Amino acid sequence: MDPNRCPKCKKRLMAMTDRTGRTSLVCLKCDPVDPMQTDAIKWARSSLAVPVKPRA
Repeated sequence: MDPNRCPKCKKRLMAMTDRTGRTSLVCLKCDPVDPMQTDAIKWARSSLAVPVKPRA
């Protein structure tokens, strides 16, 4: 049994970080992942998310 695979669907587990900074392995197919509970929302709101258009 591979510890990096989901026991239900056998897909690879992904590392997800929650707001407390803890990282856990989750299955994106079987486990419900709430993007508002992860650091993805911080990245989406950062200046790296939207490209800056050059001024003409």
